[in-house]
Amino acid sequence: MNTVTLERDGNITALYSSDAVTFDTSIMSQTPSQNIIDGLIAGRTWLQSPKDLAYWSEQNGKLKVSWNVWNVDAISNKLLKTVETVTTAK
Repeated sequence: MNTVTLERDGNITALYSSDAVTFDTSIMSQTPSQNIIDGLIAGRTWLQSPKDLAYWSEQNGKLKVSWNVWNVDAISNKLLKTVETVTTAK
């Protein structure tokens, strides 16, 4: 994820990438430098998440996050149908 935005209307949106990340597993035992992080995300394509997937609110001074299960399910089904269409078209 590049950014996460808590919008005034309660929506949570994000810029994300589905591009694969390839890195040397030896860096997992240490805190990566900014140069390593920049190299991992360079040239990525960032996508905007749809609205109405997750919401935020404040309750008693705490951040509360809620999923809109119906929209998450609908988007998942749409993605699965797209994958099936692409797979069967080959």
